[in-house]
Amino acid sequence: MTSTCRPGTSAPGRAVSATPSEPAFAAAAAIEAHEPWTIDLLYGDHEGGQRMVSRFAFLPRQDDAWMAAAARHWNIDREDPR
Repeated sequence: MTSTCRPGTSAPGRAVSATPSEPAFAAAAAIEAHEPWTIDLLYGDHEGGQRMVSRFAFLPRQDDAWMAAAARHWNIDREDPR
């Protein structure tokens, strides 16, 4: 998978999967099969610090739409506030 978003930049990210062995390919297959899937998104502030990961779950609805929910958040560079 390749990404156009680099640490320390504020450019939007984009991902492309070219081979079936890459994790993004499995997500695409789950979307086509209308099955639940999750993604862990790493992000930070405009200076590349205060990095966090948020897990998002995408759940299929019966009307062929999707419901998205933030399932979990955790800090990378410091202790969790809990």
